[in-house]
Amino acid sequence: MGVEYKAQQFMGTAEIGARLGGLTRQRVYQLTSEPDFPAPVAELGQGRIWLTADVEVWIAEHRKQTEHRKQAEHRKQADHRRQRDATPGSAADSPW
Repeated sequence: MGVEYKAQQFMGTAEIGARLGGLTRQRVYQLTSEPDFPAPVAELGQGRIWLTADVEVWIAEHRKQTEHRKQAEHRKQADHRRQRDATPGSAADSPW
């Protein structure tokens, strides 16, 4: 009757940073301090820990938001270029 552990059930700041592409401890602290970041399940001597499942849900939600923001920014830039290029005497008409 041993204790069963699930692989990677908990994450600390180092694991969160690695999971997000190698973020610094300072950036992880900023993100985990945001009100929409999941609450830690415990605070140990080494720092706070979170449930991996909670962090993964947060990542998935924020990826969607980031993708939508990127798409909107690309559309905005494309519209701006089209308007600029359609204007007589614009920078697009310049040989320089």
